[in-house]
Amino acid sequence: MLKKSKSPVTPGESVFFRPLSVVLKVKSGNLYKSPPQYAMKTEKSWKKRFFVLFKISEGHHQLMYFRSSDDEGQKPLGEIELSRVSLLHRNPQHQPKWEWIQKTFKCSPDHVVYIKTERRDYFLRGETSEEMNSWFSVLLDALKDRPFRFLSVEEVSNGEHTVEAISGPMVKKKNPPELKKIRSLSVPDVHYNTGEEAMVRSTAFINVLVFLSKTTLKCSLLSLSLSLSLSLSLSIYLSIYLSIHIYITYIYIYIYIYIYIYIYIYIYILLCNFIVCTFVFVK
Repeated sequence: MLKKSKSPVTPGESVFFRPLSVVLKVKSGNLYKSPPQYAMKTEKSWKKRFFVLFKISEGHHQLMYFRSSDDEGQKPLGEIELSRVSLLHRNPQHQPKWEWIQKTFKCSPDHVVYIKTERRDYFLRGETSEEMNSWFSVLLDALKDRPFRFLSVEEVSNGEHTVEAISGPMVKKKNPPELKKIRSLSVPDVHYNTGEEAMVRSTAFINVLVFLSKTTLKCSLLSLSLSLSLSLSLSIYLSIYLSIHIYITYIYIYIYIYIYIYIYIYIYILLCNFIVCTFVFVK
């Protein structure tokens, strides 16, 4: 019976490992792994990883990936949990993301294998079709103990190299039966794609925050600019209106003054004439 033991960890980490006394490396090689669906926007988001398919026991395989072949004996970056695979697809040109993949990498469908799990979807891209045929074969063999069926032509247009799991995800065995010792490798009890995926999620979250901040700042500046423009326009219109109104008022005042002066002069002339006439009449 295998006992859990704590492996050396770096400061700030606490990960428990179980030593697997029986591990068989079925296949290994470099493949390009797609990021999570929300991060699949650029070619750089695809990472070249060294994949290794281990056979732990009959019916129990683990597909892990490392940064390079030199890191194979160290803690893996992550694992594609084969116990949770629900769809294995060769030539996935009918997947929604395939048009973007083909346009970006200029590759044919036989260079790609599609794996759907409970957590996320994976596109694995190789250099040749022979390489991907080999990977598909070993993955299909690793899943052979699970009920599956080949999809029909109506379900998938190309109709070949496509396997759908009928049963739900299998639960991993805690203590797999021992086989003949081939090599020893220490791996975590449960592998989550925390290292690489957490970095991608953090980057995407930061990009969203930066975008929202820039948008909010632009809206604030636009609102301030509109407010200042409206205030300036109203001030100009009000100044013009008051100026015109004052000018018209001054004109009215000048007219009234001229009228009053004219009336006073006219009355003065009349009075003078009256006085002269009266003086002549008296004499």
